[in-house]
Amino acid sequence: SMSTNSAEISSAQFRETIQSTVVPSFERSCREMFSQIRDQFQHGTNELLNSLTARQYDVSKELSTSVSRSVTSVVQESLTKLESGIHQVVKKELEATKHVQPQQLVDALIRAGTPVPASSPTAAQSDVRRDLRPRLLSLIREKAINQAFHEALSASDLQAVLTVCQNVNPEEIFSMRPIPLQQNVLMSLTQQL
Repeated sequence: SMSTNSAEISSAQFRETIQSTVVPSFERSCREMFSQIRDQFQHGTNELLNSLTARQYDVSKELSTSVSRSVTSVVQESLTKLESGIHQVVKKELEATKHVQPQQLVDALIRAGTPVPASSPTAAQSDVRRDLRPRLLSLIREKAINQAFHEALSASDLQAVLTVCQNVNPEEIFSMRPIPLQQNVLMSLTQQL
């Protein structure tokens, strides 16, 4: 009976020692381990989110750049085609006006509703025309084609416009880069012709 008693006492003391020392230590160790696991998980999740956010920004930037390049390319191509079309029309019209008799041009301008100067110029208009012709020819020789057309169109003098048209080479004008004619001159010529 003493051996049973001593086994029961030993067993009770052993149980009490485990409950008072080992179990609390084990609980603290498990709590600390789970806390470290949680911290590492949060840290890893934050790194992953930061990496994904950075990649998303890079992809957005690449996409934006690509779209911008595409739009710029399409717009540039359209502008080039438009410029080429305008140049071809003006060139064609300039070539056509070289062979048109002044009266035919006057008739065409009247049909288009464009004001045409009187066919019998006054003395003052004749003086201006005489002064303008050498100036226009000088500008053409100096390759100031835009200025020559601008002055001829501004003078509202059909003969002045014809003088410039007949003394310029459309092939030469439209082979220059950039084209020496400004947009307002091209539009006025297109309207006049």
